Amino acid sequence: MNKIMLCMAVLLAGVSGCSQSDSELPPPQKKTKNEATKVSVNQQVSKINKIDSSLCIFPESPPSAKASTSDFAVYAWQQFVALNWPAQTGQRGVANCSMNLGSPGQTVWESFKTTDEIFLPGAIDPGPWRDGTGQSVLRYAAKANAGLPVEESIAQAVGGWLIDQNNNPTYYSIAVNKTSYDYVRSHQFYNEQVVSQAENVNFPNDALEIKAAWKIIQSDDDTSRFLTMSAQVEVFDDTGKPTGTTRAATVGLVGFHIIYKPAGFPQWVWATFEQVDNVNTSTGHASYYSANCSGEYCDPIYFAEKIGPTVY
Repeated sequence: MNKIMLCMAVLLAGVSGCSQSDSELPPPQKKTKNEATKVSVNQQVSKINKIDSSLCIFPESPPSAKASTSDFAVYAWQQFVALNWPAQTGQRGVANCSMNLGSPGQTVWESFKTTDEIFLPGAIDPGPWRDGTGQSVLRYAAKANAGLPVEESIAQAVGGWLIDQNNNPTYYSIAVNKTSYDYVRSHQFYNEQVVSQAENVNFPNDALEIKAAWKIIQSDDDTSRFLTMSAQVEVFDDTGKPTGTTRAATVGLVGFHIIYKPAGFPQWVWATFEQVDNVNTSTGHASYYSANCSGEYCDPIYFAEKIGPTVY
């Protein structure tokens, strides 16, 4: 947890914001809507800065649908803390509340089932929730499973690749909690033919999905600022086509997307966290920002205020 240096963009009510410490925010000459949201979020997040064992329990009840963005920001941080709590040894998705946040070992979300463990060759039954090594994202890393579509490993949900400043693609991994997994398995939605004939796909309440984004760590990256792991990543040729091979790489977490379906929210509740160095140059070169880029599309604020939040 201490290496997951993330800032938050809560994608609710058409507002995108980033919760950083006040010292990291440039002094505004005039408060914009987003800047005002940041201040409010910082004030609310301070309420949960004291990390105690009660926060190891995932918060199932979100604020009212009419609550403020700041209230949802606090709720998202509570989700984040609970998901990054150390997991019980040998139990998927169960927090070990007797351990401290940031302790070595697998976290709750890392013990979830990944798509690699759900969608198996031949569409065979993936088995009970408890089966497998329980290493989940760490084991399957940057989704180098050749049996999965290329789009699941490098394509953004809105289409296209996200290329970092080292000209490497961003890789993605998806993991789900027991509620989501049991629903997929009980309906045989791990089988493409069954899914194609389904008249209705309606996940139950408490279904939860994590989508993690990873960049390839370079020699000049400060690994102490990332959650890192060893991975086998897919290799692509100069035209962007997969070569069918993989290579070993160290990857760092740069994005963390939480999608949760609480009671009363059929549209689910969505929140996204970003690694603080994605566009921040104060600690060195940013992962996705270049000062030499020109035009409004190079300005992150343009997307936040004019285009709106990213839709996954």
